[in-house]
Amino acid sequence: MNGGKVKLGSGKNRGYIGYHTTWDGKKVFLRSKAEFIYARVLDLEKVPYLLECVTYTINGKRYKPDFFIFDSKYDKIIKIVEVKGLDDKKTALKYLEKYSGYFSKIGIEYEVEWKYVGLITKYQ
Repeated sequence: MNGGKVKLGSGKNRGYIGYHTTWDGKKVFLRSKAEFIYARVLDLEKVPYLLECVTYTINGKRYKPDFFIFDSKYDKIIKIVEVKGLDDKKTALKYLEKYSGYFSKIGIEYEVEWKYVGLITKYQ
């Protein structure tokens, strides 16, 4: 783990949790093994990103997405990625249904990642 420690968490959280330094020196906090896997992919591909940096109010409820993908200067959010647990298709589809329309209207691509076997195989 570059620049930080990710440790196995207690039974109260989702497994892995801790600080991570991105490929370009930004410090982010990862809350799960799924987030760790996705962060490593972005690091390997040298994609500018931050985690949980904006909270939106959508239909009267607050929502803080996981990954924010930026342009090369961190001036503009290009895409938002919500990361769900391995093979959690049901929850992923709920998030897509609930939030994709909102982000489409404001010009930000939105996706939910829930399949990791392909990513792990690709980057091993």
